[in-house]
Amino acid sequence: MNVLLRNRRKIYYCELYLEDGIEKFREPQEVMINFEPTNSKSHIFAFGNYYPIYLSAIVLSNFKIKFKAGDRCYIYKEPPEEHDVLCSGADYVVETDVMKTINFTEVKFKRLTSDIDYE
Repeated sequence: MNVLLRNRRKIYYCELYLEDGIEKFREPQEVMINFEPTNSKSHIFAFGNYYPIYLSAIVLSNFKIKFKAGDRCYIYKEPPEEHDVLCSGADYVVETDVMKTINFTEVKFKRLTSDIDYE
C-alpha cells in the first residue's frame, strides 16, 4: 500500500556532496515518492502541531535515487529558478541513514523551515 503509483507525490531532491571540504548540493531532481507525516521514532501517524515536522517515505530498493543522511529536499516548496549550491531554501533534510531491506528503503525527513505553504 505504501508504494502504490497513484499515491506518489512530486518532490525535488538535492544530493549532498563535498567539494574542497565544503558541503554543497547538486541541482534539484524531480522525483515521485510516497511520504506521510509521522513522529520521530516510529510509524505512528502525526496530528496537530507535530504533523509537518517529520515525514517518512518508503521507496522500492531499486529506486533510481539513493537517499543518504544530509541530502535536502523541496517537498512543500518549489526550488528556486537559479540553483543554490547550499540549498538554503529547502524545507526538509534526510535526517538519518536510510533503513534498507531486501524490498524497501525507509527514508526519514525532518523539517528545516517553519514556513510551510500547504496547498
